[in-house]
Order: sequence, then structure tokens, then C-alpha cells
Amino acid sequence: MSSVSEIVTVTKAIADPARVDILRQLCAERCPKTCSELSAESELAQSSMSHHFTKLVRAKVVREQKNGKEKVYELNTAYLNGIGIDIVKMLCDCKEE
Repeated sequence: MSSVSEIVTVTKAIADPARVDILRQLCAERCPKTCSELSAESELAQSSMSHHFTKLVRAKVVREQKNGKEKVYELNTAYLNGIGIDIVKMLCDCKEE
């Protein structure tokens, strides 16, 4: 069972258009990616991407793993599903305005 604070933390973390874009990229690929790989597909600078990843990792929306000098990121679907959030369905069904 999820706590209200977990749900609030997650929804605050994903309530940003740039973070939704990052999460959509991770969802579309269905595999871990580095910050530099994701920033190449985005209009955001790598420093901005790092800022957004910090927020997503702290909220447990994304898992971070070191791979040499780079960090690799992937959706934390197990945690999100555990608190009742189907992030893959949310992102795949979301239409751009």
C-alpha cells in the first residue's frame, strides 16, 4: 500500500514538461540510457538534464547506476507500480498538445 507522501513526491517530480519528455524517452526505448544520450535527443542542455534527473532519482521515479564515468538511468517501474502508478501506460497514452 502506498502512502500519500510517496504519491505526492512522485507526482511533483513528474509535474514538469521537461521531465515528462525525459520519461517518455526512457519509456520509448525501454532500456537504460545515459544523460548524454538523452540530451542528444532533447533541446535541453546536459546540465539541465542532470538537474531534472536529480529530482526524478530522489523521487524514485528513475533509477541511477554508475557505468564508468557516466550515469545510466532507467524507469523505476517496480517502485511506481508498487505505489499504484503505471508510468508506462501514463506516458504512452499521453498526447502532446
